[in-house]
Amino acid sequence: MSASQSVVGFVSDAVAKGLHDGKGLGHEVLELPLEAGKQGTHLRIQRKDIQEVRVGPSSGGHTSLQLILRPDATYDLVAR
Repeated sequence: MSASQSVVGFVSDAVAKGLHDGKGLGHEVLELPLEAGKQGTHLRIQRKDIQEVRVGPSSGGHTSLQLILRPDATYDLVAR
């Protein structure tokens, strides 16, 4: 069994609903804020590096996402 890594961040409820409805992420690069409702620190991940998306609970108009990444995935941590 190969090891996987995952990251957790937040998207708006509308984006989460689109994922649930099968609309996908829509962009080649996903910018995933680490704090709900804040655009400061976020992860920048190539869509091709995401193996699975798990949608978590919603609070205050933002839904948590857990992204299971492919074993060879890379991502950038961006702080503004």
